[in-house]
Amino acid sequence: MSLDALLFVLLMLALGYGCARLRLFPDNTAEVLNLFALYLCLPAAVLRFVPKLQFSADIAVVALVPWLVLALSVALIVPLARMLKLRDEERAVLLLCVPLGNTSFLGYPLTEALLGRDAGWKAQRRDGAAMDLGEAVRFHWPHMLVGIAVTIVCWETSPGLLVWMAPVVLGLVLSGPLNWLTSQEAGPAMSAVLSTPVDRFPASVELRALRHTELWRDRLAAEAARSESRTLAAA
Repeated sequence: MSLDALLFVLLMLALGYGCARLRLFPDNTAEVLNLFALYLCLPAAVLRFVPKLQFSADIAVVALVPWLVLALSVALIVPLARMLKLRDEERAVLLLCVPLGNTSFLGYPLTEALLGRDAGWKAQRRDGAAMDLGEAVRFHWPHMLVGIAVTIVCWETSPGLLVWMAPVVLGLVLSGPLNWLTSQEAGPAMSAVLSTPVDRFPASVELRALRHTELWRDRLAAEAARSESRTLAAA
């Protein structure tokens, strides 16, 4: 989820919370807005974007992601609801909001990528360019501060709301340490766990390219050494 989309979601939550506290709208406003999104916005988005999609095996993989998120959300929410002793109504709301909320977070960048647009994903720093913990905290302190503030507001509002917002606030609060941890060089165990089939079984053309790269590196190093020797001898 991009930072712009996250800020937009947080702004909408803040506006909704403020409007509810100030009673600026009727009690059935949430129901009316839900019906508007369900019967107008969702069909409009389908009619606008679905004809532009090029169906392939990649689309099938993307379509499975929300169902996997749904299964994971149910597996987490049911025991948490029992632990927090939530009412049946609160558990039902969480079972609806958490899967749909996470699906929308994934859907924004995935839909833009499938339409050929820049979804906002940035290249990661690798190959020995890992940052230290202090640098990560200095870079992410605004995100961590926002996460702490959102956590306090959600807890004061309802523990159930904090459970729903947990995927967002945990990522914000722990953004600094997580960035530092994931930028470190992986050990043998994590390298094996996180490896892909391409890593385990490189293509033959890649292996040949690596062999030729090493060969030319050795030749250039040897040529540089001979050139330096001739220069010293001439001097």
